[in-house]
Amino acid sequence: MPLPENDRKEELSYAYLHTLAARAGFSCDRPGKDRQSMDVIVHSEGPVNNDFVFHQAQLGFQLKATACEPPTTDTITFSLPINNYNDLRRLQVIPRLLVVFLMPLEVDQWRDHQIEQHLSSRRCAYFLNLFGEPAVENLAYRTVYIPRTNVLSVESLTHLMELASRGELQDG
Repeated sequence: MPLPENDRKEELSYAYLHTLAARAGFSCDRPGKDRQSMDVIVHSEGPVNNDFVFHQAQLGFQLKATACEPPTTDTITFSLPINNYNDLRRLQVIPRLLVVFLMPLEVDQWRDHQIEQHLSSRRCAYFLNLFGEPAVENLAYRTVYIPRTNVLSVESLTHLMELASRGELQDG
């Protein structure tokens, strides 16, 4: 029996991040139960840059995926469960970012696989650092706004890992 659609979205969002991390030279791990809004940890095996504070950089990611129409504005609006919002806005041992993978509406367009030519994802993921955001009254969801300039790419992931290695993602 195939995985339910939401589980497939989760697996594809993990594959997206894992592919970028591998391309950038980082490793990915999936923590066990009680993850506190951390689906994946990306880490370096040594210094990411010359001005590091931490010899091995680590970044946690809360992965979300949604099938939707392509964005037409400068921001992506996403309804985040309040427990994830609260976990991501607080100081953590490992800094944590939200990643939202936007996928086409049609399931058969989520991946394009041409045997021996390529395997590609449709659309992309965006990241958001919620550290330091205020507590909110809503008990169910918090709408977050992700700038479309925050595309998660090999370059942006490398930059985020450089910031993590200098302890700059949770400066408050």
